[in-house]
Amino acid sequence: LFVLFFYCLVLYYNLSSRNEENIVKQDERFNELAEQFFKINNQLTKIQHKPINIKDDINISTSQLHLLEMIAKYPKLTITSLATCLGVTKGNISQQIPKLLSLDLITIVQKKENKKNKAVLITSLGESVLASHNSLHEALYRSITNDLSAFSSDQIGILIDIFQKIALSIDEYQLMFQQKEAEYGNSDKS
Repeated sequence: LFVLFFYCLVLYYNLSSRNEENIVKQDERFNELAEQFFKINNQLTKIQHKPINIKDDINISTSQLHLLEMIAKYPKLTITSLATCLGVTKGNISQQIPKLLSLDLITIVQKKENKKNKAVLITSLGESVLASHNSLHEALYRSITNDLSAFSSDQIGILIDIFQKIALSIDEYQLMFQQKEAEYGNSDKS
């Protein structure tokens, strides 16, 4: 529903004329979109750190499962590359790695081409945990896939572009905010 709502809003913005009345309506729709986006974000944030018992008394958080999925999807990535793929800090990944190592879900190996970099690999137990996790999500993914089947490939491409633009806007905002913090921090020292 969120995807449908978001898509309709974007179409509305692009197709409506730019008179004052429409601009007010567009602003109202944007505020509705923002409220829904923040609601979903808060729901996802709430479950990110909640431990889940997946298999054989293995309790890991949703964020650790997502990291494990990335490790499986992109074998031999470095911690820095994993952080970039997930849109989190290197420190965030570094905090999660020890838990995954202690559960024998991943291993870390020295990269041959660059001795400074270490690659993260999934173990067979890690793959088994992911398979169990994925089976929990089958009904949800089936429902989402069914909902998205109403959209054409081009429309799905537009949604992907929109999400990428939102992610880029958030990254740019965070960078601007960090720069302002640095300016204020430097001005206090002068």
